[in-house]
Amino acid sequence: MFPAGLDLESGEQYRFIVRAKNYAGITVEAFSDGFTVDFTPPTEGKVWIGARNMHVSYQSDSAKVVVR
Repeated sequence: MFPAGLDLESGEQYRFIVRAKNYAGITVEAFSDGFTVDFTPPTEGKVWIGARNMHVSYQSDSAKVVVR
């Protein structure tokens, strides 16, 4: 979904800016918090969802994800 030729650099932080305009000509912008690009391949292991030794099958908090 990125434009052709877009070169993201590992370790750099980027933000999305979305600009929308309605038929009345009113424009609004929304900004993401940002994300950091990391091209380092992951190490093999297991993913556990939940805190410490309490693995859960699902997570109901939509504001954050806890992974150890």
